[in-house]
Amino acid sequence: MIRFSIGRTNRAHAEAEEAREAFANFKIPLHEDMKERAAVERALEEVDRAIDERVARYPDNKLVRETGESIRKKVRRALLDRAASLERNE
Repeated sequence: MIRFSIGRTNRAHAEAEEAREAFANFKIPLHEDMKERAAVERALEEVDRAIDERVARYPDNKLVRETGESIRKKVRRALLDRAASLERNE
């Protein structure tokens, strides 16, 4: 006999839906002159602030927190890579 908890399934579905809502239409800030360290820092601060604001809306949702941290790491890496690429092509 297989038993499962509908409550857990519903909660997992609700958390996944909240994570989708939290990060729907998330945009990466790109400043015109990403070669300047200050522009990169501003973009990184904007990303951190935007993610923190979205995560704060769902304080009890672990999936939202984990998604936010994953996005933060990926965007941070992408912005730093972009800035490095622009510096090299200067």
